[in-house]
Amino acid sequence: MSTRLQWLEPGFGDVMAARLVLPLGSAADPPGQAGLHQLLAGSLTRGCGSHDARSFAEWIENQGASLRCEAGDDHLQIMLKGVGSDRHVLLPQLLEMVEQPAASDDQIELERDLNLQTLQRLEEDPFSRAQDRLRQLMFGDGPYGHDPLGTTASLQRLSSQD
Repeated sequence: MSTRLQWLEPGFGDVMAARLVLPLGSAADPPGQAGLHQLLAGSLTRGCGSHDARSFAEWIENQGASLRCEAGDDHLQIMLKGVGSDRHVLLPQLLEMVEQPAASDDQIELERDLNLQTLQRLEEDPFSRAQDRLRQLMFGDGPYGHDPLGTTASLQRLSSQD
């Protein structure tokens, strides 16, 4: 799988959406580091280039845009929606997120803690627990044997150095 950029201008209003798909899914998480690529995805929204987390969030908001990053089994997606006439400033910022990530250690730790909270909520949901069990039965310790969020134990071991 290669890197892809998808650009959509839906034909109504001055709206655009871009999705950058990178071949960095959770199946590529190293052994013992389940959740690493989801942590990376979340951390990409916490600063890039000369922007720290706060100034980056403010910049996105001031553009009237929305930004979301997540890792699936086989890919990491960065999704950006905004005003079509702002594409000349939005697209370079999207690329800067990948080329110059700049999340601080405390922001990465915050993202890790948020992922741990999400995992805790999922562990209380019977459907999610059944889905995790099925995944483990089908794939065992293989690359697809864990949720992209990882496990509580693996996330607790991850740090900004990983």
